[in-house]
Amino acid sequence: MADEELSDNDRKLIAFTRQFKCCSGVFIASAVTGMSWVLTNHDSSVYRRAINETIYKNASTWVAFGATLAACYCTHFIGRRKTIIGMQLLYVGPLLVHAASSDPVINYAGALTTKFGSDMLVGLLTLYTAEVSQAWTRAFFIGIYQLAFYTGVTVARFLPHSTQMTIFLSIMLDAAALGLSASAPETPHYLVMTDQPDEAEELMQALWFDAGDEEATALLDKAELYADEYREGVFPIVMSSQFAVPLAICFFLSMANYHICDLFFKPTRYAADAYGYPYMDLLFTVVFPGIPLKRLMTDLFHIAGCFIYLFLCFLIKRRTLFLFSVFTSLAYGFMALLAPLGPKVLILVYSCTMWERMGLRQLGYTLPAEIFPAVTRDIGVFVSYLIHYMVYNQKVYMTIQKPYGTKEIISIIVLVCFPIGVILTYLFMPETKDLPLTETEELGQHFIFQPLLDLNEEADEENIIVND
Repeated sequence: MADEELSDNDRKLIAFTRQFKCCSGVFIASAVTGMSWVLTNHDSSVYRRAINETIYKNASTWVAFGATLAACYCTHFIGRRKTIIGMQLLYVGPLLVHAASSDPVINYAGALTTKFGSDMLVGLLTLYTAEVSQAWTRAFFIGIYQLAFYTGVTVARFLPHSTQMTIFLSIMLDAAALGLSASAPETPHYLVMTDQPDEAEELMQALWFDAGDEEATALLDKAELYADEYREGVFPIVMSSQFAVPLAICFFLSMANYHICDLFFKPTRYAADAYGYPYMDLLFTVVFPGIPLKRLMTDLFHIAGCFIYLFLCFLIKRRTLFLFSVFTSLAYGFMALLAPLGPKVLILVYSCTMWERMGLRQLGYTLPAEIFPAVTRDIGVFVSYLIHYMVYNQKVYMTIQKPYGTKEIISIIVLVCFPIGVILTYLFMPETKDLPLTETEELGQHFIFQPLLDLNEEADEENIIVND
């Protein structure tokens, strides 16, 4: 069946089917990973904590999974605005469960889970938002959102129910920011700069929702890019040139606001690990409590790295960016050697960082969004957030458990292997028959399978020559 022969309703059903199957696979991986932590702890108190966290975390993940799945489905049928309202209502459930618990581990898990769900909602719906056309206006509200959220985090730490208050502020601010922070998807690796915000929005829509049609080709030519480059996997970041400077300013202000408060008020270990670094984080960051000078060095390195990373996005290709990510992970790993936990932190940091860098979390969001056909690309954003949530949550939980052991290292390997298996299964075993997969193949050209694709092409050519 040709792509153009599919009705709108068929497209929606296909999208929902794929989203459901992929989300289910990733959630099963999350559940298995969570249970593995119960098996690696023998001390009775730690064992109880692990069980409580596993149960609550997976229950909360189910809520986030169901809410996002509903959003993917509803945005196709009832529109963006109604979906936003419904999603906010769905997050009241985990808030109530979280507020009713007195266990610090459950509080922490609930905080991270609910914040993850709120962030995931923003990431998902940015693909559909186009309410604000002026780039400076978008940048202004993004900056205000960041400053307000991290100021709220700092103030809430001094309240009796700081975690609950922080989550409440986060969700309220997310709801306010949804209709304001409209931007191009975060995963591509080339910038298309234009002085016309409306043109940028139009180009983004053509590239990400009608990929490959004549309108997209014409707009690419207008942006001085070639259609054949797009076919080979050049994916532009479409934004107005007016947006670059205010975006950098917003990053700096939000990070400076959080880090200055962090240095002066010395938050607890849980607070530092749970809320970590800025919402639009460009680098995978490890938080180390202790010596203020060491924290200051880490923060300065983080801020400098963000600007370097942003600058490199204007200049270099994916492979070079990947090498820079490897260097960054090694640098964070050696900084971890200064921490009391010792050199085993290096293994953990390097494993988690490399996992996220190998196509997962480029520019703050992970890769799978662009390996899905356009009709189901929104689910890639959800997969990205869920994998990031799994890795980050388990990394923090391992960090507070001393000493490390063989089972812990095995668990982190299992954690990495399950999501990889889910993604590979989805890529090479398409679930829906008669759905054109040419776009998926083209989008995969610049993914980590490029060498395999080249080898296959060479083998096909040799077979053709032999047959001739």
